[in-house]
Amino acid sequence: MLADREIELTLLDDLVRTADNGGGALVVVSGPIGVGKTALLGAVAARAEAGTAVLGATGSTLERLFPLGVVRQLCEPVLAELDEDARARVDAGLTEFAKPLFSAENCLGVPIDTRDPAMQQVMHGVRHVLTVHGEARPVLLLVDDVQWADAESLRCLGYLANRLTGTGVVMVVTVREGSPDGDNQGVRALLSCASRLLRLGPLSATGVRAIVRQRFGESGSDGFVQACGEVSRGNPMVLRAVLDELVAEQGEPVDSAVDWVHACRPALLRDRMAARLRAQPEPAMVLLRALSCLGQAADQDTLSRLTGLDALGYAEIVRSLTAQGFLLPKAMPVFAHPVVREAVDRLTSPAQAERLHVNAASLLHSAGRPAEEVAAHLLAVPSPQAMWAVDVLREAAESAARRGDVEAAARHLRRALLDTAPESVDRADLLLELAAVERVVDAPAATRHVLEAVSLSVGAAGQAAAFARLAPASFAMSPPTVLSALRRVADQLGAPSELTGSERELALRLEARAMMGDCSGGPRIEAAVRRLREGDHDRLLETQGGRELLAVSLELTAVAGAMSANEVARRCQQVMDREPATAGQHGTGPLLVCALSLADRAEQAGTWLEDALASAVRQHDRVAQAVVEACRTLVLAGMGRGEELSVAATGLAAVDGWFDAVSAAGMLRVLTSLELTVGPGSFAVNPLAARTLELSGHRTDHPAISAMLRMVAASRVRGENDRHAVELLLDAGRQLDRAGWRNPALVPWRSCAARELHRFGDTDDAVELAEAEYELAVAWGSPAAIGHALVVRGALTPGEEGIRLLRTAVDVTQDSENTLIRATAHLSLGGRLAADGDAEAEQHLRRGRDLTDRTTARRLVEQPVNGSGGSAGQVEPGRPLTVTEERVMAMVVDGLTNQAIADELGVTRRAVEKHLTNVYAKFDVTGRAELKGAFVVSS
Repeated sequence: MLADREIELTLLDDLVRTADNGGGALVVVSGPIGVGKTALLGAVAARAEAGTAVLGATGSTLERLFPLGVVRQLCEPVLAELDEDARARVDAGLTEFAKPLFSAENCLGVPIDTRDPAMQQVMHGVRHVLTVHGEARPVLLLVDDVQWADAESLRCLGYLANRLTGTGVVMVVTVREGSPDGDNQGVRALLSCASRLLRLGPLSATGVRAIVRQRFGESGSDGFVQACGEVSRGNPMVLRAVLDELVAEQGEPVDSAVDWVHACRPALLRDRMAARLRAQPEPAMVLLRALSCLGQAADQDTLSRLTGLDALGYAEIVRSLTAQGFLLPKAMPVFAHPVVREAVDRLTSPAQAERLHVNAASLLHSAGRPAEEVAAHLLAVPSPQAMWAVDVLREAAESAARRGDVEAAARHLRRALLDTAPESVDRADLLLELAAVERVVDAPAATRHVLEAVSLSVGAAGQAAAFARLAPASFAMSPPTVLSALRRVADQLGAPSELTGSERELALRLEARAMMGDCSGGPRIEAAVRRLREGDHDRLLETQGGRELLAVSLELTAVAGAMSANEVARRCQQVMDREPATAGQHGTGPLLVCALSLADRAEQAGTWLEDALASAVRQHDRVAQAVVEACRTLVLAGMGRGEELSVAATGLAAVDGWFDAVSAAGMLRVLTSLELTVGPGSFAVNPLAARTLELSGHRTDHPAISAMLRMVAASRVRGENDRHAVELLLDAGRQLDRAGWRNPALVPWRSCAARELHRFGDTDDAVELAEAEYELAVAWGSPAAIGHALVVRGALTPGEEGIRLLRTAVDVTQDSENTLIRATAHLSLGGRLAADGDAEAEQHLRRGRDLTDRTTARRLVEQPVNGSGGSAGQVEPGRPLTVTEERVMAMVVDGLTNQAIADELGVTRRAVEKHLTNVYAKFDVTGRAELKGAFVVSS
C-alpha cells in the first residue's frame, strides 16, 4: 500500500474509468526527488482494472540522444501484440511512408529528423496506433521522468496530449520539480496540455508510521516515528533508506534507536543523490560545493562572492535546487539531509576543495569574521599560505584555548607551523604556544616543542624569555631534558643579584621555574626558605618575576612545614595584595591558594578569587575560569567541605586548561582531603585522581605523583587487605618525607596509619606515629593540623588522658576554618563522654552535628580503634557503619546474595562476608532477617 497517496490514486482511478467511454486526459505528477512519483505510477498500474492496457516508459539521461526512445518503449509492446485484424486497421490509417516505421520488427527504427515533414506522419501514426489499441479497452500510458525524454518523443507526446479526446488514452507523466532539464520547449509544451496537475508533498506523521509498520510489521514507538519524520522530512526515499539500514543492523523501531536514526547516513542514499547531482548544470554544482565548504558560515553575500554568481543567478539556482529537494526551503540555503552534502563532497575533487577553502578563508577574513571560523578553512588547506593565515590561526588557537578546547587550539597552532620558516623567531613563539596547550593532550610533543623553541631563540635572554612563556607550576611535571635546558639557560643568563632591569626579571622567573622543577628535597626547601628570609622581599613584590618566585617559595615552604602557618599566610597576603586578580596560566594564584589552604587560611583567598573569576567571565576565558575552579577546590579542601569538594573535583576532571597552573602539591592536597572528608575509597574513585595521573603519569619519579599512585592503590585494597593498604600508605608517606614534604596538613599519613595499626594491635607503633605527627603539626601551627593530630592521639589513648587530649582538640580547632575538623573534635569528645555516662556528652554531640551533616560526620568520627582502650579489632554494637558497610547493608536489604554484592563492588566474596559480619555486630543482630528489621527501624 502506498502511504498518504489515497487522494491522488482515487483521482487517477476515476480518470481511467472514464477512458473506457472514449475519454482521454493528461495528468502531470510533480515533486522533488524521492517524494514517490515513480511509486505512484506503479500503484496506478497495479490498481488498473482488468482489461485496461497499461503502457509504460521512463526517461533517462543516458538515452536522451536516442531519437524516439521513449515513444518506442510505449509502442513496441502494442505493435508486438496486434492480431491480423488490428494490424490491418493500423495499416489502413498509416501512410505508405509510415507503415514500415510501425512494423513489429522495426518499430520506429529509422532515424527521423524532427524538422522533416515526415515527422508529422510519425506523430499521427503514434496517435493512430494508440487509438486502435484503445478501441476495445482503456489505455493507461505512464511516462516517468519526462524531463529526461528525448526531443522527438517529447514532440510526439505533446502532439498526442493535444488530441486525446476520443482515444480512450489516459496519459500520466511525472516530472521532477525545479529540474533544469525540464526547462525546455518540449517539456513546457507537453505540461501546458495537462488537464490535472498533482504535486506530491511530504508524508504526514500518519504516513511515516504506515511505512514503519510496512517495514517492521509494527507501528514503532512515538519517539521513533517522530525521529523518522524529523530526519526524512517526510521524504519516502530518505525514510525507506534509513529504515533499511536499521533492518540491516537488526535494530527495532523503539525509542532507544532514536539517536541512531538521527546519526544514520545510508550509503545507498548517498550514491543515489550523487547520481542525480551529476545531472545538474555546473553553476548549480559550484553553488552546492561552496555551500558544503562554508557550512554554518554560508549566507547569500558570501555564497555569491565565492561562486561568482550575480543576485539573479544565485536566486534562480537556489530556487531550482530547493524545488528538486536538494535544499530545504529556508531563508538561507541548507542541505535537505547530510547525505546530500556527502554526495556533493564525493563529486568535488581535492583541487576544487582546496581552492574553495582558500578563497573562503580569504573572503571571511576580509569580512571580519571570527578567527576560528576562518581557521576552519585553513585547516583544510595543506599548502602554505601567506603570513595573514598564521595570525588568524594563532588568534583562533587563543580563542579555542580560552574556552577550554585545547585539542582545537593545538590543531590550529600545528597548522600555523606549516606557514612559518624553519629558522624564524615567529616559529619559536608558535612552538611555545603549542607546547603550552599540548601538555594536556600530548606531553612528549610539548617537550620536543619547548626544546626546539629554545634552540631557535637568540641568546640567553631570548631563550630565557621562551621559558618564561610557560607557567611556573608546569615545570613540576617537566621531563629532565627540559629542566636541564632550563638550568643551562639560567646559568648563562646569570644570577638575579648580578643583573638589572629586564635581564634580572628574566632571571627571577627562571629561578622560580627551576625551583618548581627541582625534586632534590632538602636543598630545594632550604632554597625556598632562604628566598623568603632574604632582605629583598619587598623588592620582589614589585615585579611579576619576583612575585612568581615568592609564590613558588611560599608553596614549597608550606608543603615542607618549614615556616609557621601564620607567617606563610601573612606573606601570601602580601603577594596577593600586589598580584592582579587574573587566573591565567602564568598567575601565581593557585600556588598561593594551596599555601593558604595548608595554613588553615583558605578564606583569605576568597575576594581575590571572586575578582579573578569576574575577570575571566568578562573576557569569556574558559581556561581562566577552569583555573579559578581549581583554586576553589583547594579552598573547599582547606575548609573541610567534603560533599562540595567531591562535586567540584568531579567537575574539574571534565575540563581542560587548569593543569599547568596548579602544582602537584595542590592536587595532592585536594585528593587527600577527599579521602579524609568524603570517606574511604574517595581517592581512588573520584575522576580527578585518574585525570591528574593521566596528565602527569610520565613523572612517576616525582614525590607527589609517586605518593598519589601508592595512595590510590591503598584506597582500592582497603577493606580487602587492610594490612597491605597500611603498608602502601606508609610507603607513600616516607616517599614524601624523603622529598621534604613533611607538613601533616598536606597528607596526615602518620595519623591515618596509626589508627589502622592500633586496630591490628600494633599499639606502640601507632602511638609513635601519632606523636610524631602531633609534633610536626605543632611546628606548623595550623589549628586544623594540630586538632586532627590531637583527635587521633585522643582516640588511641584510654582513660582521662584520652579525654583531656580530645578536650584540647576542641579548644584548638575553635580557630580553624575547617568545619569538619571542628565537628570531628566535638563528636569524638562527645562519644567518649557518652561512653562514660557524662551528661556533657550531648552538648558536644549536638555541636558536632550542627557543624556538618549527619552522614559526613558519621564517616569522620568512625574510628577503626577502640577509643575507650578496649581490645584492638573488637566491633562494638552501636558503632557507626563505614561507607562500604552502608553499601553492603543496603544491598542485603534489597535481597542481593553475597556473591552478587561482591560482583557489584568489585571485591571478593570473603571481603563482603567480613563487612557483613561487622554490620551484624554493630546492629547486634544474628542474620539477614533481623538486619532487615533493624534497617527499617534505623531508617
